[in-house]
This record gives sequence, structure tokens and C-alpha cells, in this order.
Amino acid sequence: MTRLIILTLILFGQFAYGQTQDSISKIIFHYSKGHSSWNKPGIYGRSEQIEITCGVDRIYKLTSYFRVNYSAGTDGKTFTKDTVSMSSSKIVYIDQLQIHNWLVQINTPKENFTVSFVQPHLSKITEKEISVVAKVMQKDAFFDKDFKEERKDAIRKVQNFFNLDSFLVETRANTENQMIVTDSWDKLRIEVIKNKDTTTYDSQFFVPLGQPLQRFNHKDFTTESIVYNLEANISAQEFLPKGSLIYKVFDFNSIKEHYIYWYLDKFF
Repeated sequence: MTRLIILTLILFGQFAYGQTQDSISKIIFHYSKGHSSWNKPGIYGRSEQIEITCGVDRIYKLTSYFRVNYSAGTDGKTFTKDTVSMSSSKIVYIDQLQIHNWLVQINTPKENFTVSFVQPHLSKITEKEISVVAKVMQKDAFFDKDFKEERKDAIRKVQNFFNLDSFLVETRANTENQMIVTDSWDKLRIEVIKNKDTTTYDSQFFVPLGQPLQRFNHKDFTTESIVYNLEANISAQEFLPKGSLIYKVFDFNSIKEHYIYWYLDKFF
């Protein structure tokens, strides 16, 4: 009986939200990643924006897609930004059902931050990927001939996603004690604009896969709703440009490097 009630509520919620889809005029994805320039020369930040509009014909189109590079110049003090349009001259249409499914997922909490859901979406980790992380971590023993067997064992276990369940539990964001980072950023903001109203969704990618989503209704940032649901990432990839930064941060394989760090730190 309990399961039936929950299913009924979810279906009702999906139907109710689907009814308001007709009023959506624009969806904006804005992603940015970077750090304080610290007066060092070169690029210190990148951002990307993708806009999807829906006209009176109720057809969704990708109407704007660009990236911005933020640089401190060659002297670390001459700040500039370079905007590059990624849009093509060809109109890109988006299936209305893909948008509807994504809207349902970002508004429906699901407990799928689990091994059974995540692992099938991960590609095999290569020895090169493990070695790159070990080098960054300065794990000298990993490359020492005297630790040849230990290295083989570590590679085998990492490629088999040993203790992936523990990794997911330990790295899942704690909404009661949120991480505050002051000198760098890695975040996504989504705005769903309906007539004169806007619903905003924020994700921080210092945590795996940008979960959870923080939803703010009517641009009221004093109250929030928390949504955990990895299907939101998958459904967004159905219509986002595959070469986009946003597509890549949504990809499940983006957690592989985090996992390698976690494993080598704990077990090697």
C-alpha cells in the first residue's frame, strides 16, 4: 500500500509539472570553473552558456552556445575575457519529450547514488589513468620496482572498482554541512524561465556528478529544496551538445579520477 501511495504521488507530481511545461520560454545552462588568478599569468577560469528557447509553436531550439576564457594576461595583472561562439549556422531542434523527461528528473528525488546504478555507466579505468593520478599524488612507491606486486594488485582492484560502494557513501555530499570554497569554483546554474517566473537549480562539482541539485523557486534564494537524482544527469545529456563542458561534467566517467585518488590514498 505504501509503495502504491508513493508511486501515485510521483506520477501526480510528474503530471502536474508536465502541465506547466507549456509555459516555458527559455532554459539557460551556465557553467563556470576556475580559481583566483593569484597574479599569475595565463587563463584562470572558463565558463560556458547554453540557451534553449521555446516559441509559440512549442518547439525547442538551441539558440545560443558560447564559451568564455578568463585570462590574467602575460603579466598576471592584465585581465581579459575572450568569448567564443560554439553555435552553428544550422538550427538545432530538441525533442520536447527529452525536455519533459529532464524536467521530471530534476524535480523528482531518487535514491540512485548507488553502485548498482552508477557502475554500469562507468567505462574501464586504464593503467595510464591510474599512473597519471599516482604521479600527481607523488606516490613514488607505485613506480618502485620493489613494489611491483603491490602495483599490480592496486591496478587490478581499481579496474574492478574495489569498494566503490564505500567511495560513493564517503563522497556523497552532506547537505547539513556544505563545503565552502573561497578561492576556486566549479559550479552550474540552470534557469527554467516560465513567463515572468524563474526556477533556479544550482550544482557544485567539487562533489561527484554535481549532486545534489539545489532548487530555488521564484528566484527566492532564502529557501531551497534538495534533489538527489542521477537520472537528471543522464536525461540532460540526451539533448546537450556532446562536445560541451556541461555535457562532460554530467558524465558518470567524470568521477573515475576522484575514485582513483580515493583508492590510492586509502589503500596504497
